[in-house]
Amino acid sequence: MNVCKIVVAGPEREYLRRLSQYTLRPGQSRRWVIKSFTQKEHLDQWLSDGEHCDVLAVDAEWVKEGDWLAPEGAVLLHASGASSAEKGGRRWKIVRKYQPIPQLLAELAEAGSGRDNTKSFQLARQDRNCEVIAFYSPVGGSGKTTAALHYVKHVLKRTEKTLYVNLELFQAPPVCGKSGEEDISGELLYRIKTESDELMQHLERAIRFDPVTQAFYLPSFWHMQNRLELGRQETGKLLDLLVASGRYDRIVLDLDSAPHESTITALEKSDRIYWLLLDDVRCLEKTRLALSILSSQPKADERPSIEQKCCFVLNKYTGELANDFAKAGLHLSGTLPYIPQWKSIHDPKEWMGAGVFSQALHRLKDAPPYGQRGEQDDRTGTG
Repeated sequence: MNVCKIVVAGPEREYLRRLSQYTLRPGQSRRWVIKSFTQKEHLDQWLSDGEHCDVLAVDAEWVKEGDWLAPEGAVLLHASGASSAEKGGRRWKIVRKYQPIPQLLAELAEAGSGRDNTKSFQLARQDRNCEVIAFYSPVGGSGKTTAALHYVKHVLKRTEKTLYVNLELFQAPPVCGKSGEEDISGELLYRIKTESDELMQHLERAIRFDPVTQAFYLPSFWHMQNRLELGRQETGKLLDLLVASGRYDRIVLDLDSAPHESTITALEKSDRIYWLLLDDVRCLEKTRLALSILSSQPKADERPSIEQKCCFVLNKYTGELANDFAKAGLHLSGTLPYIPQWKSIHDPKEWMGAGVFSQALHRLKDAPPYGQRGEQDDRTGTG
């Protein structure tokens, strides 16, 4: 059973205290989480921070007084039995304030899941720009996942909200989350394909927080068949919804090596792509082949091409090069060092060490993608 997070705001402290106490009873804490505010200023600050809940319920007295307006999509708690209220061009549903608490919570949950347009309540700054950053390599073993997780944990600011999404076809035991975590892929895929009105609400409830990386993550697709059915349209809709939610400053994608439809769509939707390379002739050949496949894709708009958004990065760099990347048409944005202690790993969390690796990755944070670099910026690979 999913937990429903309800934010209740109003001037009556005793009313809010009784609601909170009820949700702490045995069996109720698994169904409800209540957060309360008794001052408008504190609620406004919470909203401006981009926090999230399933339902926002505001005492109608606050709306009656002065010029303050409850956010779009909120539910008003009113003593009367009216069904809706309107003020200042905004319209809200009404739930009867004084009734048995179990019935009150059920009506709030129902009112919160049946909204027009958003369907689920997105308490986020809609003017927030969300950057989508992809980590990709056409070869396995390039260190793509390690680099993506280091980027999330060590490079991005802790004040920024980050979501990590692993879209590999075959996924190893996670660093984010736990093995055996509840699989949500079947229901998620069904809601995407059927364009369910509750898709955003399901996504918001599925997302978890990882204490290791200090970031949010979408649980992995553990069933291979469900992941295979995540095609171009499904991937595009999933990413569009995550960006449109307004909850995140950064979405970091860990992509599959094969340039199939899902991967291509994710690359197209990304703002920046870290393309990891190895000093290996097979990697160069696969990179050329992948770039050829990607460049042949029809463009639907004027956005930069996939190659123009790429930062080509040589991973596992030992200080010497066996291949000429510039001659192969691959102008490196920089390098990431070879870490000998990562050859044998028992616990996935061991990959989160090695400060020298994170420092090198940090230097690449603002490296201009291939399409934004002038000839004077081209480097041959020492980074």
